[in-house]
Parts: sequence; C-alpha cells; structure tokens
Amino acid sequence: MGNVAETDAAVISDAELDKEISDVLIAISVITRQLAKKIAVNHMSKEAKDDEGKRSGEVI
Repeated sequence: MGNVAETDAAVISDAELDKEISDVLIAISVITRQLAKKIAVNHMSKEAKDDEGKRSGEVI
C-alpha cells in the first residue's frame, strides 16, 4: 500500500514538473520573440541610417 501512495506522489510530482517546464519554455519563447523583434528593429534602423548616409555622400 505504501508503494501506491509513493507512485501517486511521483505522478503528481511529474505532472507539476511538466507544467513548470512548460511554463519556463513558454516564457523563453516569449522573451526570444521580443529579442528577435528588437534585433530586427535595430538592424532596420542601422540600414536606414546607412542608406541615408550614402544618399547624402557621407563616409560610413
């Protein structure tokens, strides 16, 4: 009977662990998406500055 209780506790623990891992992976995904957007914006901004400098004849 002790084995059944231990098994149930392990299953609950596994379910909680799976939920926690899932939450962490979702958080990582959200942060990664935000960082990717910031990198893309910075890259586009740099390209726009480079293009503007080329049009005005500046040396970059």
